[in-house]
Amino acid sequence: MGNKIGSGYFLHPKEPIVNYNPHTSVSFESLINDEQTDETNNGEEPNGTTLSFHNLNYKIDMISNVWHKLPFCSAANRKQILFKVSGIFQQGMNAILGPTGCGKSTLLDILADRKDRQNCEGQVLINGYERPPPSIFRRMVGYVVQDDIISDTLTVRENIAFSANLRLHPSVTSTQRLARVEEVIKQLGLSECANTRMGSELKRGVSGGERKRTCIAMELVLSPKILFLDEPTTGLDASTACEVMECLRDLSRKGCTIVFSIHQPRHSIFELFDTVLLLSHGHNVYFGSSAEVRPYFIEKNFVCQQSENPADFALDVLITAARNNRTSELCQKYRDSNMHIRNAEYLSNILDNSHIAIKHQQKSARSIKSEFFYVSQRTLRTAIRNSALLTWQLVVAIILALLTGLLYYRLPQTIGSGVQNRLGGIFFVVVNQIFSTATALEPFIKERALFIHVRTYD
Repeated sequence: MGNKIGSGYFLHPKEPIVNYNPHTSVSFESLINDEQTDETNNGEEPNGTTLSFHNLNYKIDMISNVWHKLPFCSAANRKQILFKVSGIFQQGMNAILGPTGCGKSTLLDILADRKDRQNCEGQVLINGYERPPPSIFRRMVGYVVQDDIISDTLTVRENIAFSANLRLHPSVTSTQRLARVEEVIKQLGLSECANTRMGSELKRGVSGGERKRTCIAMELVLSPKILFLDEPTTGLDASTACEVMECLRDLSRKGCTIVFSIHQPRHSIFELFDTVLLLSHGHNVYFGSSAEVRPYFIEKNFVCQQSENPADFALDVLITAARNNRTSELCQKYRDSNMHIRNAEYLSNILDNSHIAIKHQQKSARSIKSEFFYVSQRTLRTAIRNSALLTWQLVVAIILALLTGLLYYRLPQTIGSGVQNRLGGIFFVVVNQIFSTATALEPFIKERALFIHVRTYD
């Protein structure tokens, strides 16, 4: 099968990446599905999807105005975030580690195609093939953001079902969607809390771990080839964080490629990682298995106690090097290491055998009528279950109706003052209706993040 890092396999340099016939019309999606089916039929554990990235550079504009577009201003107003970052993520737990501001989330967003491709240099390949356009690639992957994007008044099952109804392909029937929802609930151990509302700051609901697993389930219900997660343990205690990561590890063993950024994992969580990528100021300073982190740095003359957490030790090394302006030394040590030479050989082989002649099939989007139905259904449930807001809206409407009726009761039927009074009454009613819609601002702000997330991957 090839060489191995952690529990994830690298492709052998002499083997082709995939069986490819340039004269055969094949879609990108069917290619990946066929490969995974072949591995399963051979009685082996499915390989999942291989994500490789080669010499990624990413720059951002420091000043967002018309002047930075001028040739003599553009270079001075651009800041480089990533510097020739390369690696390969396969089926398993693939972690991106590093201190704050090192470029973890930026790299994750680039791999998930959430950044503008014009600001990025380098190549990202899927199973040795050029990454498809964003409209297709984003439907093949899942992305769990750092902050939980869920509806507090809906249950666990209803949140997952909403994601399935709104984002699954129109050809998937209602029965199949419901079956998929129940399968994911069972897979992530959410059966006991499936009918429990999520809860909010004022009303208690599910636990933090169940909340995070629900967010994962909302992406997993789409059957993604690759699952990206940005800081999945943020806001969780040590025990709950370990439960979430063990859940992700179980998913990876079933064929899913898990890629996530994480800041400072405890030792028991770090041992779950198959592949670790260490970043420092946008530079790659380590890429290998989690078991090799301690031996690697000891070989580079860093002192690490046997009882020390390798993740804490590696972060301390990176932070100390950054404070002493010695990050370039760590980068050079990695480039001179046998690990980098071996990784470069694998990546070079993938790049040499890469293909671009892929026929992309544009998936049809769900109709506006269908989207309007499911969004309206969820909005109605949210409004009904928010009893305080619903009661207040009804009370205000009744009071204003009574005041308006009493104020304009028995208006004289005259051309002069009667017309003016009726116009004033109409104006009063219209203004009250306009201001009464201000109660929708709070739910609108809460739903904004979910709207942006769904539209990004729609």
